[in-house]
Amino acid sequence: MTLLLATSLLAAAGRDAGSPSSLDEALAPRRVALVVGVQDYADPDLQGLRFPAKDAEDMGRVLRDAQAGGFDTVEVLSGEVDALGFWQAFERVTAGIDRDDLFLVFLAGHGTLGPDGKSGSALYFLPSDADLDRYDLTGIRMSDLEDAMQALPVRRRVLMLDACHSGVGRSTLSSEVLGWLGALRGPAPAPATRRVGKYDARLFAADLRQPAREDDALGNGVYTHFLVEGLAGAGDLDGDGLVSVRELHEHAASRTMQHTGGEQVPRIETAEVGAGALFLAGDPSTRRDAENAILTGLAGLPEGVVVQVDGAERGAILAPGRHRVTLTDADQAFVDTAVHFRAGQATDVRELLRGRQSRWNVGLGLGWAPSAWTPAAHLGLDVQVQPRDKGGGRPVAGLSVAAGAGELPDLGRATVVSGLAWTGWRQGADVGWAPTLGAGALARQLGVYRQAAPLVGVGLQVDVQHERGFAALKPELRAAPTTEGISWLPSVSFVLGPSLRP
Repeated sequence: MTLLLATSLLAAAGRDAGSPSSLDEALAPRRVALVVGVQDYADPDLQGLRFPAKDAEDMGRVLRDAQAGGFDTVEVLSGEVDALGFWQAFERVTAGIDRDDLFLVFLAGHGTLGPDGKSGSALYFLPSDADLDRYDLTGIRMSDLEDAMQALPVRRRVLMLDACHSGVGRSTLSSEVLGWLGALRGPAPAPATRRVGKYDARLFAADLRQPAREDDALGNGVYTHFLVEGLAGAGDLDGDGLVSVRELHEHAASRTMQHTGGEQVPRIETAEVGAGALFLAGDPSTRRDAENAILTGLAGLPEGVVVQVDGAERGAILAPGRHRVTLTDADQAFVDTAVHFRAGQATDVRELLRGRQSRWNVGLGLGWAPSAWTPAAHLGLDVQVQPRDKGGGRPVAGLSVAAGAGELPDLGRATVVSGLAWTGWRQGADVGWAPTLGAGALARQLGVYRQAAPLVGVGLQVDVQHERGFAALKPELRAAPTTEGISWLPSVSFVLGPSLRP
């Protein structure tokens, strides 16, 4: 029996099952599983399996257990499961899945092996409607399933395959495949698999040429039984209340070899970095606290950029908590900011760059000023300049020019033009805010009379900035000394326009 566990260890821990009680819980990473046990086959050559349906039910139970797998969503298909039903369930459970979530697929049933080109082989999982003689057309090719999982936005993917491909146990080979194997000068070539990534692990319950075993006394496939046992707590080898990928493999492998007298010898392929990068089971709060934080997107940075965390060059695995992240190019820091990394959370370092480059914003505005001294509506032009932001905020300076015309009570029709040079201090990247202070002048025309006055103003700019443009909401309170004393001119304006990069 071969069990393939393919996982990308790049994100956050799961949340407890049940309705979210807070926004943090609602936005927390989810743990989602699709569990399949195919036992009923239409093809007479594929009869004889006793425990795949029970394997699926037992796996689903331990994954749902809040103190074991703690999965939020577990869909179990057992007994008769055709290919269409599997793929429909796959699409259903992955709808809305996000990058920080965990997605697990468990398959138990018949498997088979077939040629792949002139010098390769391919693995297949057989659904209920599979035809052994047409396995390549009716079976689920494992490389296709891996591709479908890799295409998901989720960063953590787990694939468990409890199906034999050696021709015994949970495997049956067609006459065509037997002829192919007989014509080989040696054993069948190993199937091509995806390269093990930096945070990937693949666990094999047995070699391709070893048999799978079902056991009446265990009431399961042998390796599945010990996987379930490990997830239920027996796999916690270091006593910390958690079951990691490596712990689960070590427990299930040793127990399988012992139970089968060495007929199944599990192995692991991994490039896993960092202790506790992924926990498959354990107390939810302990699991979240124990998981590392992960800094991603390092490969997507411009050439020559050096990433430092707390003053030293670091890899992607970080202890949870607040760290100072510095991005330098030619010894010049262009990001230098404190970031709080949550346990298990993936933070894309490229997001620290977004919205922090120097820029010019040029926008047209529409405003409203409920004052007896000026018409209510006005149109404006806003020009703003912002230097590069290293992460602690940055100055922003601008010039706002506005004009409006309309009827004033007891005065008649008036035309007003104002100009205000202002400065402020902006906090935030894509979304930000800045208190502002400015000074300028105000002029109005009332029939043949012209009046002018100096102008000062305080305000708050709340804005959203994108690579190509910006939008800002600007409530302000302006004051102008006039013959009638101090005239207060409250206003609010909305500004929209493009952004230019120097």
